[in-house]
Amino acid sequence: MINIIKNILNYKWHISDIITTAILIMFISTILISSIDFSYDWNWSTPLGYMGLFLIGLLNTLRLFFISMLIGITFGLSLAIFRISNNHGLNLLGTVYINFVRNIPPLVFLFIFYFFISEQIFPKLGLTPELFENFTALKWLFGEGVYGANLISAGICLGLFESAFFAEIIRGAIKSVPTGQYEASLGLGFNYLQTIRKIILPQALAKCYPSLAGQSIIALKNTSIASLISVKDLVFSGVEVVTSTRSIFEAWIIVAIIYFILCFTMTKFFNYYEKKIENKYI
Repeated sequence: MINIIKNILNYKWHISDIITTAILIMFISTILISSIDFSYDWNWSTPLGYMGLFLIGLLNTLRLFFISMLIGITFGLSLAIFRISNNHGLNLLGTVYINFVRNIPPLVFLFIFYFFISEQIFPKLGLTPELFENFTALKWLFGEGVYGANLISAGICLGLFESAFFAEIIRGAIKSVPTGQYEASLGLGFNYLQTIRKIILPQALAKCYPSLAGQSIIALKNTSIASLISVKDLVFSGVEVVTSTRSIFEAWIIVAIIYFILCFTMTKFFNYYEKKIENKYI
């Protein structure tokens, strides 16, 4: 972990990084100057006093992101294999699911499947708010009571939504692998699944890594809609601070800066490993 942080800090900044940082500095400077010149009564001390609430929201946002990514990548990989399969049933199933999900707004998808999962499936599985209250491990991982159940439900829904986009990215990368790779692996005695797992997927994932990275950052930002179903994420924390302090601009600027730091750090992380993957597989 320490080596990763050192590598990110030692990363050679390009002109685009410098411009992005300059824009952020100008944005913050404008806010500070406007607090003196504009008639709006800026009050930074009050919302900054709620940093503990913002940090809880940040923690829940990261929980949501990791759950949605785990489900999105895993299910997306399965859908991609369905889409390239010679089995017409699997191919049709993957095609219908992907076309259905990609043509529905994420918020509508979240509302439909969240209430179905939380009210129909979870009770039958015994995943009730009381379970999250009684088990310390579940409370630590996902939050307590109804908020923990809401977070898992939202994470599953977001993962199912993102899986359709990950699937198409991975399918396109698999299709880009030359057909000679298939023929050579079959000639060496590999069966279809061995060919996909050992020969095709490593090359395909290396080729689509930048697209997967970009979609992952979009997935992080999409977690913000979970606040509408009472998940205590970063946006939910912002709403609570605004309600308590009436510091509208200050609270949302803090939320925006936290999201920017998250996404910018992820971008640097992905850029660093992209070069390693290129050197190894491409």
